[in-house]
Amino acid sequence: GLRVPPIALQDYLQRIARYTKCSPVCFVMSLVYIDYICQRDRDLLPVTLNIHRLLVTGLLLATKLTDDKTYSNAFWGKVGGVSAHELNQLELEMLKLLDFRLVVSPEVVRTYLRCLQSSSLHL
Repeated sequence: GLRVPPIALQDYLQRIARYTKCSPVCFVMSLVYIDYICQRDRDLLPVTLNIHRLLVTGLLLATKLTDDKTYSNAFWGKVGGVSAHELNQLELEMLKLLDFRLVVSPEVVRTYLRCLQSSSLHL
């Protein structure tokens, strides 16, 4: 987007958690996805203009992989404040950037959780 979303990041994540009921591990997996993308292309670093979209897209992908109950992209778009069309495009682009590799090992999840708990994760 060309403007910063009018919702604080913490509120945005809480909104997604409330409406989608996605598993907590999906939040960690989304961070893993974003970190991996950043390592591959420094031009895609999270900034205030893209972090909301990166997170909602990563959460959508993680939920589709791990959760039994998932919602449509249209629903996710409404919750995340983007159109279904844009979310579809973001989903495909993130899949390509991740080489369609969505599985995150339990050890990597644990490592990211430890980093988050010690506040040493820098995206």
